[in-house]
Amino acid sequence: ITVSYDIPVEAIDLSVGYTEYVYPGGGVADRELSLSAGLDVLLTPSVALYYGVDGGIKDSIYVEAGVGHEFEVNKDLSVELGVTVGYVNPDEGDSGFSHYTATLGASYAFIGASVTYVGQIDDDVLPGVEDGGPYDTEIIGVLSLGHDF
Repeated sequence: ITVSYDIPVEAIDLSVGYTEYVYPGGGVADRELSLSAGLDVLLTPSVALYYGVDGGIKDSIYVEAGVGHEFEVNKDLSVELGVTVGYVNPDEGDSGFSHYTATLGASYAFIGASVTYVGQIDDDVLPGVEDGGPYDTEIIGVLSLGHDF
């Protein structure tokens, strides 16, 4: 569950947010605060900083940098391509570059869908299940609903 607020700054897309990750089976939810910035130029470079405030990510820092482009097909339909790289500095464990992603998405009015490929960079930072870690997914599909106020 994510709530964010876009800060009106000329030439920069600036946003602050709060995310609560809710998991099947209950347990303590992970909660984080975020700050992101992007430029409205070719390839739309962006950087986002996330700070864990509760749960398993408490006191952890995650930074993600990326580039992407959105193609507006018509007033309601758009297609987006993007790539990112993630850097994690957990409260405990190894710090470093964890993964990269490549995403293809589309949105129509308030409905969105995307497919993302996730690749590991460093097994010590993001260990796979074969190494006793949590990483076991390379393809992620997302359906979303959104509304701007």
